[in-house]
Amino acid sequence: MADVVDWDALAAQVMANHAATGQWYVGEPVTPTDPTAPPPSPAPEQPVDWDALAAQVLANYEATGQWGTWGTGEPTTPPPPAPPVDNASYTVVLNDDFSNGYLKEHWGDPFPLPWPPGPSANGAYIWDPNDVQVRDGELQVTMTRHEDGHWSTTGFNSFRAGVAITYGKVEFDAKVEHGQGTAGGILMWPADDTYPPEIDILETPKNQAMFNIHWAEGSGSNHAPITTSEFDPSEWHHYTMTWLPDRVTIEVDGKVYAEWTEHIPSVPMGFGALGFVGSAWDGWMGGAPDHTTPPLVTLHLDNVVMSQWDGIA
Repeated sequence: MADVVDWDALAAQVMANHAATGQWYVGEPVTPTDPTAPPPSPAPEQPVDWDALAAQVLANYEATGQWGTWGTGEPTTPPPPAPPVDNASYTVVLNDDFSNGYLKEHWGDPFPLPWPPGPSANGAYIWDPNDVQVRDGELQVTMTRHEDGHWSTTGFNSFRAGVAITYGKVEFDAKVEHGQGTAGGILMWPADDTYPPEIDILETPKNQAMFNIHWAEGSGSNHAPITTSEFDPSEWHHYTMTWLPDRVTIEVDGKVYAEWTEHIPSVPMGFGALGFVGSAWDGWMGGAPDHTTPPLVTLHLDNVVMSQWDGIA
């Protein structure tokens, strides 16, 4: 472990050199000679390199805003560098806190449109647009077990209302209740409804947070999932997805959990959410619902802001 730097002592030496020589640095190492100058710290065995000391003191000032730590009695070390600042410029294209209900000018019609009514691709549930509702000032997508035993769910996406972005930022608050054999998905989907690509800002298989990006590869597609158990997606969290030409980044409560710098989508995409019910063959989400699964599992969404990148970074 590196020694703690005593910035008070370094600052005193640099100021003593300035009083003796009239310079903050010199081309060659010198020592102060003015007897009226403040006494420097004990001289090292080697000549003092005032250039190096001044550089260190200036670096400490830039990092802490102080020349030294007078009055604290404790030496300090500079704080770690701040994370990179997102200097991109954005224009808000959609802002919805659901206080006015489900706005079709934002989201269009819920699924099954444009999908035909009937069973899902895995045969485990029926698409039912009644499973999306605004309640208690938030949007809810439900996964519902009906009296005859069948499951239904639905979804929605802004592309159905003609609202999409090509690069930009999406922020929202969300939580997805846990139920064996169910999962929620909050995602970016192509505005022309042609898969791939796809950006999964949050999926919740096995009550675990998963982030994913999908792209075309050969005659099919590929993906690069990232999972974490550091937080509980069934509790409220704030999510931010930043999509730029060179990267896609996903933050949860201000912390970066996923970033990709390859296979970045470059087509207009809308934002939306949907429920999913597993079959016995859906191992990625732990299979089908069982006796422990509640009859109603809900994805909660609120405070959505979608912004178009202005092309300025």
